[in-house]
Amino acid sequence: MNSLDGTLILSVYKRWTSILNSQTYWLKQDTEDLIRDALEIQSTVVQCFGKLISSGYWKERAFNLRTLAFVIMLLNFLFLRQMCESDSRRLLVGNIHVLYNPNRGEVKLGQIRFLLSRAQILSEKWGNTPVVLAGDFNSTPESGIYKFLSSSELNIMLYDRKELSGQKSCRPAQVLGEKKETVGPFISLDGLFKCWTDEEVKIATGDSERHFAVHPLKLNSSYATVNGSTSTRGFNGEPLATSYHSKFLGTVDYLWYSDGIVPTRVLDTVPISDLLRAGGLPCKKVGSDHLALVSEFSFSVTNNKSIEIVEAAASPGIDIEEHDSLQS
Repeated sequence: MNSLDGTLILSVYKRWTSILNSQTYWLKQDTEDLIRDALEIQSTVVQCFGKLISSGYWKERAFNLRTLAFVIMLLNFLFLRQMCESDSRRLLVGNIHVLYNPNRGEVKLGQIRFLLSRAQILSEKWGNTPVVLAGDFNSTPESGIYKFLSSSELNIMLYDRKELSGQKSCRPAQVLGEKKETVGPFISLDGLFKCWTDEEVKIATGDSERHFAVHPLKLNSSYATVNGSTSTRGFNGEPLATSYHSKFLGTVDYLWYSDGIVPTRVLDTVPISDLLRAGGLPCKKVGSDHLALVSEFSFSVTNNKSIEIVEAAASPGIDIEEHDSLQS
């Protein structure tokens, strides 16, 4: 077996990590500086990659840390080179898995608010780059948290923090109508004020004396924007269900997008009847307790040309009883 040129790889590795691992680099240097540094070591990166492949090293032993760092370094370079193209466009993509616990609405709201704030900062830094935020938000379309995402603000005092996510109304028996939900006593507005401590308000809004949670992005949901089949969509356009297990049947997953892009089509989910026949998720054909959400986006145009939005029914559907390749 030929050995890798360790000295060459190590020199590139040190150069690249000095750029990417500095905690202050991204704050003090602009994108053009980073791209210039990447271009300066382009030939060295390509040479090292050639040695890595030709040596057969990756076939005969597991990657060590140095080799792994080199591969990551190369991918970073290819990404930066793509950004250099004059006709390239940027897109900021974020992902989140919000806390599940239905009783901790203030934590859920705080996590989402922080994500949106950071996304806005990065978007502005990169010239108001359009944003896509995906993930398991552990909140239903009827919830206060969904309203916060779609309207950019929420008066938390109008909600019980334990009901802020809407999850407690989505137990399978409740959704399927097998058991009527017990309606509790009416809670006055004064009562709602008392159910939030100062610490919980601070977590939710960022300020213990501010009762409005706000975020700077104007967001829309891909699935709510693109029409779909009535057998898979709710009244607001969201899927009827993206998750199904013993404690929950409903939608908690979304693809949110900001100004600058529009969804042209989405991959529809499956009817609840199919989920019931599967007996819940995960199942033999689906290895996750969530269904996949897929959306195709186009950059918005500045002229008078319109972007065609295709109904989801025109996209290939998902049949969990026939397709083995479905992934979450």
